[in-house]
Amino acid sequence: MTYQGIIDISNEIRFVMNTSREVNLAAQNASLAARRTGNVPGFQAVSLELKIFSQGLTTAMSVMASDILAIAQGVSGMYRQQRMCRQQQTTLRISHYSQVLTNALSQAERRQEDLQKVFHTRLRDLERRLMHAQRLCNNGRALARSALIEASAGGKAEGILKNVAHDIERTIEDIHARLKIVGNGLYDEESVA
Repeated sequence: MTYQGIIDISNEIRFVMNTSREVNLAAQNASLAARRTGNVPGFQAVSLELKIFSQGLTTAMSVMASDILAIAQGVSGMYRQQRMCRQQQTTLRISHYSQVLTNALSQAERRQEDLQKVFHTRLRDLERRLMHAQRLCNNGRALARSALIEASAGGKAEGILKNVAHDIERTIEDIHARLKIVGNGLYDEESVA
Protein backbone atom coordinates (compact mmCIF):
# COMPACT_ATOMS: atom_id res chain seq x y z
CA MET A 1 0.00 0.00 0.00
CA THR A 2 1.45 3.35 -1.01
CA TYR A 3 0.90 6.74 0.55
CA GLN A 4 -1.26 7.66 -2.43
CA GLY A 5 -3.26 4.48 -1.89
CA ILE A 6 -3.82 5.44 1.73
CA ILE A 7 -4.96 8.92 0.71
CA ASP A 8 -7.32 7.46 -1.91
CA ILE A 9 -8.83 5.02 0.59
CA SER A 10 -9.20 7.79 3.16
CA ASN A 11 -11.02 9.95 0.60
CA GLU A 12 -13.37 7.09 -0.29
CA ILE A 13 -14.12 6.45 3.38
CA ARG A 14 -14.87 10.13 3.89
CA PHE A 15 -17.19 10.06 0.85
CA VAL A 16 -19.05 7.04 2.23
CA MET A 17 -19.41 8.71 5.63
CA ASN A 18 -20.90 11.82 4.07
CA THR A 19 -23.14 9.81 1.77
CA SER A 20 -24.42 7.62 4.60
CA ARG A 21 -25.43 10.81 6.38
CA GLU A 22 -27.37 11.76 3.24
CA VAL A 23 -29.17 8.40 3.40
CA ASN A 24 -30.06 9.18 7.01
CA LEU A 25 -31.48 12.55 6.02
CA ALA A 26 -33.36 11.05 3.05
CA ALA A 27 -34.79 8.34 5.32
CA GLN A 28 -35.97 10.98 7.78
CA ASN A 29 -37.57 12.98 5.00
CA ALA A 30 -39.22 9.84 3.63
CA SER A 31 -40.57 9.02 7.07
CA LEU A 32 -42.00 12.53 7.38
CA ALA A 33 -43.57 12.31 3.93
CA ALA A 34 -45.12 8.94 4.77
CA ARG A 35 -46.37 10.29 8.10
CA ARG A 36 -48.00 13.25 6.37
CA THR A 37 -49.99 10.96 4.11
CA GLY A 38 -51.01 8.97 7.16
CA ASN A 39 -51.61 5.71 5.38
CA VAL A 40 -48.15 4.23 4.76
CA PRO A 41 -47.03 2.60 8.01
CA GLY A 42 -44.88 0.06 6.11
CA PHE A 43 -42.94 2.85 4.45
CA GLN A 44 -42.44 4.56 7.82
CA ALA A 45 -41.06 1.30 9.26
CA VAL A 46 -38.66 0.85 6.34
CA SER A 47 -37.59 4.49 6.65
CA LEU A 48 -36.74 3.91 10.28
CA GLU A 49 -34.70 0.83 9.33
CA LEU A 50 -32.88 2.87 6.66
CA LYS A 51 -32.08 5.48 9.27
CA ILE A 52 -30.64 2.80 11.56
CA PHE A 53 -28.69 1.38 8.60
CA SER A 54 -27.17 4.75 7.76
CA GLN A 55 -26.17 5.37 11.38
CA GLY A 56 -24.52 1.95 11.52
CA LEU A 57 -22.69 2.60 8.27
CA THR A 58 -21.51 6.01 9.48
CA THR A 59 -20.16 4.40 12.63
CA ALA A 60 -18.43 1.64 10.63
CA MET A 61 -16.83 4.23 8.34
CA SER A 62 -15.67 6.28 11.32
CA VAL A 63 -13.88 3.23 12.72
CA MET A 64 -12.37 2.54 9.29
CA ALA A 65 -11.17 6.14 9.11
CA SER A 66 -9.34 5.58 12.41
CA ASP A 67 -7.90 2.35 11.03
CA ILE A 68 -6.58 4.02 7.89
CA LEU A 69 -4.96 6.76 10.01
CA ALA A 70 -3.21 4.08 12.08
CA ILE A 71 -2.11 2.34 8.88
CA ALA A 72 -0.74 5.61 7.50
CA GLN A 73 1.25 6.13 10.68
CA GLY A 74 2.49 2.54 10.47
CA VAL A 75 3.58 2.95 6.86
CA SER A 76 5.44 6.11 7.80
CA GLY A 77 7.16 4.24 10.63
CA MET A 78 8.11 1.40 8.30
CA TYR A 79 9.63 3.82 5.79
CA ARG A 80 11.65 5.47 8.57
CA GLN A 81 12.80 2.08 9.80
CA GLN A 82 13.77 1.00 6.27
CA ARG A 83 15.86 4.16 5.84
CA MET A 84 17.54 3.57 9.19
CA CYS A 85 18.36 -0.04 8.22
CA ARG A 86 19.88 1.09 4.92
CA GLN A 87 21.95 3.74 6.68
CA GLN A 88 23.18 1.26 9.25
CA GLN A 89 24.05 -1.27 6.53
CA THR A 90 26.07 1.38 4.70
CA THR A 91 27.80 2.44 7.90
CA LEU A 92 28.50 -1.18 8.77
CA ARG A 93 30.15 -1.83 5.39
CA ILE A 94 32.28 1.27 5.69
CA SER A 95 33.34 0.59 9.28
CA HIS A 96 34.31 -3.03 8.62
CA TYR A 97 31.62 -4.68 10.69
CA SER A 98 32.03 -3.48 14.24
CA GLN A 99 30.05 -5.55 16.76
CA VAL A 100 28.11 -2.52 18.07
CA LEU A 101 26.90 -1.61 14.60
CA THR A 102 26.10 -5.22 13.80
CA ASN A 103 23.91 -5.41 16.92
CA ALA A 104 22.22 -2.09 16.09
CA LEU A 105 21.45 -3.30 12.57
CA SER A 106 20.06 -6.54 13.93
CA GLN A 107 17.76 -4.61 16.30
CA ALA A 108 16.65 -2.31 13.49
CA GLU A 109 15.82 -5.30 11.29
CA ARG A 110 13.77 -6.90 14.10
CA ARG A 111 11.94 -3.60 14.60
CA GLN A 112 11.22 -3.54 10.86
CA GLU A 113 9.76 -7.05 11.05
CA ASP A 114 7.61 -6.03 14.05
CA LEU A 115 6.32 -2.98 12.20
CA GLN A 116 5.41 -5.14 9.21
CA LYS A 117 3.49 -7.56 11.43
CA VAL A 118 1.54 -4.67 12.98
CA PHE A 119 0.88 -3.24 9.51
CA HIS A 120 -0.51 -6.56 8.25
CA THR A 121 -2.66 -6.98 11.37
CA ARG A 122 -4.14 -3.50 10.88
CA LEU A 123 -4.70 -4.22 7.22
CA ARG A 124 -6.58 -7.44 8.07
CA ASP A 125 -8.66 -5.52 10.65
CA LEU A 126 -9.51 -2.90 8.04
CA GLU A 127 -10.43 -5.63 5.57
CA ARG A 128 -12.80 -7.24 8.11
CA ARG A 129 -14.43 -3.88 8.79
CA LEU A 130 -14.76 -3.29 5.07
CA MET A 131 -16.54 -6.64 4.66
CA HIS A 132 -18.88 -5.65 7.52
CA ALA A 133 -19.62 -2.34 5.77
CA GLN A 134 -20.33 -4.20 2.52
CA ARG A 135 -22.77 -6.49 4.35
CA LEU A 136 -24.43 -3.39 5.81
CA CYS A 137 -24.71 -2.04 2.28
CA ASN A 138 -26.35 -5.23 1.08
CA ASN A 139 -28.90 -4.86 3.88
CA GLY A 140 -29.38 -1.22 2.90
CA ARG A 141 -30.06 -2.25 -0.70
CA ALA A 142 -32.72 -4.69 0.47
CA LEU A 143 -34.27 -1.97 2.64
CA ALA A 144 -34.31 0.45 -0.28
CA ARG A 145 -36.11 -2.15 -2.41
CA SER A 146 -38.57 -2.70 0.45
CA ALA A 147 -39.15 1.05 0.60
CA LEU A 148 -39.95 1.01 -3.10
CA ILE A 149 -42.48 -1.78 -2.58
CA GLU A 150 -44.03 -0.01 0.41
CA ALA A 151 -44.22 3.25 -1.56
CA SER A 152 -46.72 1.66 -3.91
CA ALA A 153 -49.21 1.76 -1.01
CA GLY A 154 -48.67 5.48 -0.64
CA GLY A 155 -51.81 6.63 -2.37
CA LYS A 156 -51.43 10.28 -3.44
CA ALA A 157 -47.88 10.32 -2.11
CA GLU A 158 -46.86 7.20 -4.05
CA GLY A 159 -44.84 9.16 -6.64
CA ILE A 160 -42.95 11.15 -4.02
CA LEU A 161 -42.25 8.08 -1.92
CA LYS A 162 -41.06 6.11 -4.95
CA ASN A 163 -38.72 8.93 -5.93
CA VAL A 164 -37.30 9.00 -2.41
CA ALA A 165 -36.89 5.21 -2.43
CA HIS A 166 -35.13 5.33 -5.84
CA ASP A 167 -32.82 8.11 -4.60
CA ILE A 168 -31.92 6.09 -1.52
CA GLU A 169 -31.31 2.99 -3.63
CA ARG A 170 -29.00 4.90 -6.02
CA THR A 171 -27.15 6.42 -3.08
CA ILE A 172 -26.61 3.01 -1.52
CA GLU A 173 -25.36 1.70 -4.89
CA ASP A 174 -22.85 4.58 -4.95
CA ILE A 175 -21.73 3.68 -1.45
CA HIS A 176 -21.33 0.03 -2.44
CA ALA A 177 -19.25 1.02 -5.48
CA ARG A 178 -17.02 3.20 -3.29
CA LEU A 179 -16.53 0.36 -0.83
CA LYS A 180 -15.35 -1.80 -3.74
CA ILE A 181 -12.81 0.89 -4.60
CA VAL A 182 -11.60 0.83 -0.98
CA GLY A 183 -11.27 -2.96 -1.19
CA ASN A 184 -9.27 -2.74 -4.41
CA GLY A 185 -7.04 -0.08 -2.88
CA LEU A 186 -6.12 -2.27 0.07
CA TYR A 187 -3.98 -4.53 -2.09
CA ASP A 188 -2.36 -2.56 -4.86
CA GLU A 189 0.75 -3.86 -6.56
CA GLU A 190 3.11 -1.35 -4.90
CA SER A 191 2.96 -2.75 -1.40
CA VAL A 192 5.31 -1.35 1.22
CA ALA A 193 5.45 -4.58 3.13
